[in-house]
Amino acid sequence: MNALQPFQFGSHNVRVATHADGSEWWILADVCRVLEIKNSRDVAKRLDADEKDVVTIDTPGGPQSVTIVNEPGLYSVIFKSTKPEARAFKRWVFHEVLPQLRKRSEPAQLPPPPSTTQQILERELRTPDGHVEIIRYAIAEDPTPAAAPAPLDLADLRRKFDAAVKQGTQAQCQGMSPDSRGLYLRGLNSKLKACVCGGRARSEWTEKDYRAAVAFLRTSYGVDVSYVLS
Repeated sequence: MNALQPFQFGSHNVRVATHADGSEWWILADVCRVLEIKNSRDVAKRLDADEKDVVTIDTPGGPQSVTIVNEPGLYSVIFKSTKPEARAFKRWVFHEVLPQLRKRSEPAQLPPPPSTTQQILERELRTPDGHVEIIRYAIAEDPTPAAAPAPLDLADLRRKFDAAVKQGTQAQCQGMSPDSRGLYLRGLNSKLKACVCGGRARSEWTEKDYRAAVAFLRTSYGVDVSYVLS
């Protein structure tokens, strides 16, 4: 678990740690203070085992054990809150904190295949909030000329892509309530629409958009759906 990163939501300090696998974990007590929940232990008891953990952090008073929650656990806490702050907090998490955290993460790069050179392409994606994400993806170059591949059937590609995203995010959504799962998937699709294709509907995507979306999912969410392009 990396060092805690503090974020400021109004007058509240919300601390987030990034796991080695790229997932974000939130200090539950900080989240509960924002949502005016007095007893964070009761909240922790209602979360599934894979949505929470206990770690030791350094504080001015010495080491302290705290409960942390991952992204599905965070959504569960926010969705169950009836406080008016919950809606503003959810938007802040989606539009400010997560883009900043994922912008700092170094995206994975594909290893070069045998007997080929490799070209690393970068695409700058700017969200409506002004955040910039750099997507890097590798294309192997065969030294011998090859015939141009036949264009993909976009209607078929869309069906395959939608099914692959649904299947690929099952692990992240495991244990979520239907409402929390819907919130997570809507957020993912909103980011795809905003970052990859400039706000255009999925029905208007080109093959290039789908390739950029595949790279975005792999680097930002750890979801590999590259097989839909074959």
